Amino acid sequence: MGYMVYSHDLGVCFSYGLDWHGINTPYGFTDSSLNPPTSMGGNNAKMNGACIAANAKKHTLVDTSTTMAELVEAFNASQSLVGIRNMHKEMGITVNAPTTLYCDCDPAIKVVSGDRSMTDSSRALDLKVWKLRERQDVQEIDMVWCSTVLQESDINTKSLPLSQFRFLAHTPSPDERRARFCLELKVSDPIRSDLVRLRQVEFSCLGQVCSAPRQ
Repeated sequence: MGYMVYSHDLGVCFSYGLDWHGINTPYGFTDSSLNPPTSMGGNNAKMNGACIAANAKKHTLVDTSTTMAELVEAFNASQSLVGIRNMHKEMGITVNAPTTLYCDCDPAIKVVSGDRSMTDSSRALDLKVWKLRERQDVQEIDMVWCSTVLQESDINTKSLPLSQFRFLAHTPSPDERRARFCLELKVSDPIRSDLVRLRQVEFSCLGQVCSAPRQ
């Protein structure tokens, strides 16, 4: 809360052509923390390097497994992303490719992809899972795995250490976060140099915008 209060004057900084997903291309993150009796879920949607929608609240039903909690939140995230896609179409913006939804739960992704059957504890989610599968089949969304270290929606579900919070809050894309993480660990990454160079350009542009006198 303090982060939003003390930095609200900066607003939301969008970038043009610096987000590798593409110009005006939305994408989302979904995560859930299994905390009995009700799990804490969070999801957010981004476009052009900035957040355009965010949601964080407890689930209304009791989740009996981590996979179940992740599937519930993935469905909630897909609702927002489909709504954004519909808004794009109404404004005349062409949306051809499926919208990427990043999730750090591999079993949930396999359930949606049909590569894994649901356990007894998650069969109560049949309708939501089938809707997720339908949206993936018709190429409205595409659930993609990302590491928990790089999962931006972790901010919405739990209290993070300051270093991890800053790492997630100020790095706009999952691939760029992966490159930055590899850079810190001195791990070889073929896309590292390009992404780090891109980030330096974006920070330079952002500094010019933020330092400009207010009208």
